[in-house]
Amino acid sequence: MRSGRGAWIAEQHLQALYRRWTRGEDWRRRFQRGELAATRTNERESWSFAPLVHCGMLELGEWGQEKFYRLTPRATALLDPPEQDGFSRFYLTPSFEVMAPAGLSPQILFNIGSIAELTGCDRANTYKITEVTVEQGLERGWRREDVLDFLRENSQIGLPENVEQTLRGWMGGHGDVELHDCMLLTVHKGWIKRVETSRELKPWLLHRFAPGLYAVDRTRLPELMAILGEAGFSASKDITRYPGDTEQSGARDRLLGLLAEAREGADDPLARAQTADTQPEDLHPVPGSGASKSTKKKVKEPPPPPRVTPREAKAILERAVALRQKLEILYVGKDGARNNFTVAPERLALNAQGEQVFVAVNVANQQRLTWKLLQVERIRPLS
Repeated sequence: MRSGRGAWIAEQHLQALYRRWTRGEDWRRRFQRGELAATRTNERESWSFAPLVHCGMLELGEWGQEKFYRLTPRATALLDPPEQDGFSRFYLTPSFEVMAPAGLSPQILFNIGSIAELTGCDRANTYKITEVTVEQGLERGWRREDVLDFLRENSQIGLPENVEQTLRGWMGGHGDVELHDCMLLTVHKGWIKRVETSRELKPWLLHRFAPGLYAVDRTRLPELMAILGEAGFSASKDITRYPGDTEQSGARDRLLGLLAEAREGADDPLARAQTADTQPEDLHPVPGSGASKSTKKKVKEPPPPPRVTPREAKAILERAVALRQKLEILYVGKDGARNNFTVAPERLALNAQGEQVFVAVNVANQQRLTWKLLQVERIRPLS
């Protein structure tokens, strides 16, 4: 009806939409609950829109046996309110003063007052942004980017560069890291779209962190479980708690350690790296083949780091971490390419697959990366 722009719409089409949106959902819930008896109401089905007619939101018209409806001017004004006359933006000067002209939106005035101090009240209110008022705004829930976006979008001349730089210096990194105390609902990727489009579940999702990860009210957990069941979702009865059981965590760490030792014992780095032992320029031509040996002078390169087993590499890494020593390593990538790196190891650990890894900074580009110990063929400490 809103898209019809004042046109009359037949009741039959509206009833079809009504049954699909409201009655159909009601029938589905009654079917799941086993309530198959007909529900008797005082109003006829054809008068489903009578309350909207009575309150002046719809106009009723008849042509023969058919009824037609259209939006009244009041409903049109509520759905598409006209733009208010007056000012919708304030003036922000490079001297941190805000001038709010008369007729400015009350919501914008309230937001200005939460991050600035009122210094003058006349036909145009005057505010002053200071470090103290900005800190008070952050304590009230403002975030750094929200403050900058609010000033940038609602200022008549935009956000002056000196004001932005000063505000960033005052606010620093406030809000970059946040703690949340909540109960999380995780959904399998195959059901995300159905959950987010469900009318029954939408009021229960307090916040959407990412697709498939939502915050819910832990105090209303039994009601949420019932709603999930009615909507056709089979929720797990067990609640995953973090951190887990201490005994289970210890057993998992022991199992990962055994897996790492088994992988070290099964892997033969010497057999794996035979292709890298000889360089193509070190090969000699076969006598009588007609191939002449190159007369170019060879540039003497420093010898490569010694080859080590995973156990020896682990011992060298532990010593380097303790002494804060840099290492030169020959590392085998996922594509089989062998590359030399100079790294500064920080710690050793086990990944989720039980593989021994170490965290180190690549000295060339100062990137902190995770390296697999089994893929280190050669290693040498640097003094």
